[in-house]
Amino acid sequence: MWTPFHKAVHDEAKLHVPKKPINIAVKLHAVFEFPYPSKWRKAQRTGVHPHTSVPDVDNLVKGIGDMLQQAGVVEDDKFIVAVSARKQYNATGGVFIQLEPDQKT
Repeated sequence: MWTPFHKAVHDEAKLHVPKKPINIAVKLHAVFEFPYPSKWRKAQRTGVHPHTSVPDVDNLVKGIGDMLQQAGVVEDDKFIVAVSARKQYNATGGVFIQLEPDQKT
C-alpha cells in the first residue's frame, strides 16, 4: 500500500518519464526535507537541521527507487548503483531527487 509520500513521488516522477526507461547504471542523490516540528520555538525554526527521527533514510531511499521504477523512469531499480541521501528539517519540506550516469561503468 502506498503512503502519501509514495504517491507524491510517483506522481511527480510520472511528469519526468523519459522516452525509454533508464537502463544504465545511475547514481541517485536525494534530499528529504521535513517541516520543522510544531513544538520547536520560533528561534529554532531557522536554517537547516538534521532530521534524526523516523522514518529512516534507508527506507526513504528504497521508496524512491521503487517509485522511479513503477513510474517508468528507470527500467528496474537495480540500475541504481550508488546513493547519497540526507534527511533534514527546513521551513517547507519536500523531496529533491537527481539521477546521473555512473561514470565507473
